[in-house]
Amino acid sequence: MSDRFPRLTASEVEKVLGLHGFDLVGQTGSHRKWWQASTHRTVIVPAHRGKTLSIGTLRQIASASGIPSDDWKK
Repeated sequence: MSDRFPRLTASEVEKVLGLHGFDLVGQTGSHRKWWQASTHRTVIVPAHRGKTLSIGTLRQIASASGIPSDDWKK
């Protein structure tokens, strides 16, 4: 498998966050706030329906969440 970071939509990112114990705690406009109680980490996901998130945004979400890079692969 390639070492490249996968291109994901907001809904795909939110599925991964949910699997790792993050809960949706709020929304302002098109940005959703996810929080993980055990680590006290907060992640903001721009929820633009059907659009693929930019690679920089995906990397920032992955870094802020602490989820290993292998878990982001499809």
